[in-house]
Amino acid sequence: MLARSDNLRRAVTLLTLVGILAVLAPAISAQTADKSALDQVSSKQYIVIDDKTGEIYAEKDADKRTGIASLTKVFTAMVAIERAPLNFQITAQDSDVFDTTSTTMTGFAAGNTYTVEDLIYGMLLESGNDAAEALARGIGFKDGDTPQQSVDRFVGWMNDKVTELGLTDTHFTNPHGLSDPKHYSTPRNLAAFMMYAATNATFMTIITARNYTDSLGVAHTSVNRGPEFIASYIGGKTGYDDATGWCLIEFGQRGDAQLVSVTIDGVAPDIWYQDHQILLEYGFAARADRIAAGQAVSGDVVSYAVAQTAPTEAPAVAIQATQGPVAQSNQSDTAPHPVLVQGTPEVRANGRSTGRSPFGKWWPALVIVLGVLGLLAYRAGFFANATNKTTDATPPQPPTPPTNDVPPPTASTDEVSTTEIEPPDEN
Repeated sequence: MLARSDNLRRAVTLLTLVGILAVLAPAISAQTADKSALDQVSSKQYIVIDDKTGEIYAEKDADKRTGIASLTKVFTAMVAIERAPLNFQITAQDSDVFDTTSTTMTGFAAGNTYTVEDLIYGMLLESGNDAAEALARGIGFKDGDTPQQSVDRFVGWMNDKVTELGLTDTHFTNPHGLSDPKHYSTPRNLAAFMMYAATNATFMTIITARNYTDSLGVAHTSVNRGPEFIASYIGGKTGYDDATGWCLIEFGQRGDAQLVSVTIDGVAPDIWYQDHQILLEYGFAARADRIAAGQAVSGDVVSYAVAQTAPTEAPAVAIQATQGPVAQSNQSDTAPHPVLVQGTPEVRANGRSTGRSPFGKWWPALVIVLGVLGLLAYRAGFFANATNKTTDATPPQPPTPPTNDVPPPTASTDEVSTTEIEPPDEN
């Protein structure tokens, strides 16, 4: 009876220890964000955030005003989406091709008629300055305007939008991003705007596309090389001019977690992409560490003011085309749930991931846990050798009576022990 109770006690103790280890395992196995990895980032300014909560994982000179080159086009795209229907038609003009040395939309030519959707794809995938100019002129048009007046009106709406969102360190003078002293933003303001833009389903569909065929049958391919270098890549926007340098916005996604990274003045042709691989992986690891520790988002976060659902002044040309409200509302109401991200890919020289196994970072902890469990099981008697198992199974027998005819003395009832004899201790 006591032997059975002792084994039960050992089993309960073992199960208790297993439970404790199960509770501690997430903290042991969670990946750890290595801040030293940020030393490899070449870009002079950067920030990486959660695009739902605004949680900042890393930043450098994120509040310093700077030119943003073609990153401007994400603002142009959102204002166009909110100001005109995607099927609204705009006929290209000579004035749209203002600089033959800058980036262009494939097949763009004066006299061609495009939809707003065509031009947004040509602007975001191929960074066409001509597409950006045509969008601004076409949507901003009012009777009696010169092309430049229409463009200026649209740029005014861009400035109204960032004011509405509370982005006080951003100002535009054109829809394409060519350098101007009065045309600037910051990595923090860019990240905040991307938080806002990410709530629009149309914008996210376009900025994550790799290919598009326009209404004239012309194919367009993204110039963003993010998929070659960034393990979590889903989309983004490139930018460059002589004054600003190489700049980049990228979205990374892992499970329900979606991050956005912004860099300014990086090193081409490959390193500026590798910067985003480092920043995004660091962000995912830092997010996982916080969640594993059971901590809520705290401290400084990126945010924007609540935006209006419709523009305060709808473009006359768009009203005429749609005979109804112009504002497009495609905002998603599905918020991601926290997720523990495991396994930080290692960045190779070319920026590719060496692997995405969830066991990559915590296999040593798993080995330790299994070793402890094995030791506990051994000490509890679950791995006894065959001889001891036989001993346990065969209870001790009473002494053999003497071989002579003299019977052994009879013990009194007071001297009879009621304690069962236990098996010998294996330890």
